[in-house]
Order: sequence, then C-alpha cells, then structure tokens
Amino acid sequence: MYIPEPRKLANGEYFIQLRLNGVSIPVSAPTKTECKAKAALIKSEYKSGKRRISKSDLTLKQVVDAYIESRRKTRSPATVRGYVMAMKHGFEEYMKLPAASIDLQKMIDDETEKDVSSKTILNAWGIVRPALKAAKIEIPDNLSLPTVIKNEHSFLEYEQIQPFMKAIEGKDFEISALLGLHSLRRSEIYGLGWDKINLEKETISVHRALVLDENGDYVVKDYGKTDTSRRVIPIMIPRLTELLKAAKAEGQPVVTQALNSLYVMVNRSCRNAGLPEIGAHGLRHTFASLCFHLDVPAKICAQLGGWHDTRTVERIYTHISAGDRDEYVKSITDFYNNANNNANNEK
Repeated sequence: MYIPEPRKLANGEYFIQLRLNGVSIPVSAPTKTECKAKAALIKSEYKSGKRRISKSDLTLKQVVDAYIESRRKTRSPATVRGYVMAMKHGFEEYMKLPAASIDLQKMIDDETEKDVSSKTILNAWGIVRPALKAAKIEIPDNLSLPTVIKNEHSFLEYEQIQPFMKAIEGKDFEISALLGLHSLRRSEIYGLGWDKINLEKETISVHRALVLDENGDYVVKDYGKTDTSRRVIPIMIPRLTELLKAAKAEGQPVVTQALNSLYVMVNRSCRNAGLPEIGAHGLRHTFASLCFHLDVPAKICAQLGGWHDTRTVERIYTHISAGDRDEYVKSITDFYNNANNNANNEK
C-alpha cells in the first residue's frame, strides 16, 4: 500500500495529503514515522470499510490544511506563508469541529468579541471561505463580517521628494531608496540582480523578488511570464544611473543591506529632514502619488508599478497632495465668487 513521504511543516510537524473517495485528507503528526503510520492506518481502514470518508466528516482544520496544500505549487512562497500566518490562531476554537456543521456567523461573531482586530479576522476568513468552497461546503450568502477602517499610508508630497533625495544623498541605502521611488517593492529591490539592469539603455527589468517562505527562510520568487509584476522600468532619476554605474559589481546583488534596514533608514532620514516617516513601502506610494500629480494616466502608472489594474492604483496608492487639493478648492471657490460677482453686476 503506497503512502507518500511526509513533508515537514513550518511548525515542526510532518504532513501527508491523502486523497480518498474524492476527498483530500490532511494527516499530520509530530514525527515522520508517526505521520506515515497514521496515514497508513486511515487508508487501510478506508479500504477495509472500517472508515467512512465523507466531506461532511472533515474538521475545519482539515479543510483549511487541504486548501493550503492544494495551493502550495501554484502560489508564491510568500503567499503560502501568508496563508499559514493568517490561520495560525484564526478561529482556533472551531478548528476541531466538523466544518459542514459549523454555524459560520456565530464563528465570526465569537471571534469579533475577542481582542482580535477586524483585519486579522478578515485575513483568516479570506482563507476559510475559499477552503470551504473548495470542499463544496455551503456558505450562507448573508454573512456579516467586521469592517476594517483603512489607514492611509504615509507618503511624500511632490514638493517633499527633492528634500528627501537631498537628505539621503551619499547614504549607503541611497540606491535602495531611489529604486523604491521607481515603484519597486522592497522584495523586488532586494531581489534585483545586476543582470537585470541595462545601464546602456538605462532600464531596470523587474523579474524576481526576495520573499519569506512559511519556514521563515528567504527565497527568490521568479515572476512568471503572465505576472503583472514582471516589467521593464526606464530609469527616471539621473542620480540613480550615476550611482548604479559607480557601484556595479557582477555576481553580487544590487542591494546588499539587511532586508529590514531600509524601513529604519528611510524613517531616520525623513525624521532628520523634518519629513513624514514613510517607511520603505511609502516610497512606492510616493511614486504613484507623483504620477497622479503629474497627470500620468493610471494605466501607465499601473504598468510601471506592476499593479494588476488601475483600480488598485486609484483606490490605494494615489493620494491627493495638500497642494493639489488646495488648487482644486481654490478653483471651486473662484467659481462661486465669480458667479456671485456676476449676479451682483446684473442687479
């Protein structure tokens, strides 16, 4: 009787994915031997008729584990890590219950009453819902979920960008920060190799990213041919071309600083220059906001930034600067002032 080899999970347990009677059966145990023996017993009992395998018998944990396992080969290591982290303590009290018999609204309400953020609950539900759907377990249409109030990410106003560039000039993270102002995500900055920089054409090819997997190890994720993150960006800041020409070292990553250092160093420079602390991701927000200020079409901004569509750019990343807003307000005020003056002149 064939039993697949167990795979070690991030939590130290060993895991086997059985498929019996069209149902995915996750099997886990503390040791490799126990896991294989447990899987062999389940398969043996099923074949002899002693064990009935039905979707309705699966616990919520089994359903979720099966879903995550089924996505492991088609999702990036970072995405799988996100799944695992989201479910680390998600709906913990319901995990051992048969998934098909759970009152899902009560489950969500019980979680909401705990000291758990709405975002954490929604992240966990974002895994549970497709897992239940994959297991063909009915989900009510009228479920009530907590609302997340989104905080706008800090970014640099267009008139603050030049002072920021002056503040980071000559710093060892200057290249990293300028890449961020070109829309690169932090993972893309650290995944960038010299083979993807064409100094003659002054372009950057974004084809891979350095991400954390579920075990907490850094791995390189290659963007597929259809991944919208895969893109070629013209170098738009002359200072970056100058720095790249001086720093080029074949066989080495473009950026060699510690992965978490960019956030700290950007904030320190912003603080010293009297600018808002925007962190590493704020550089990407600043890129999109500058596009908005310069009237760059959202489609072009999305292509340069590797966003899936313009809705993401418009909804999340384009911020209206205070200066732009004041100009719009002045235009509206002028309209009413002119209308009022015209009315008075006609009297």
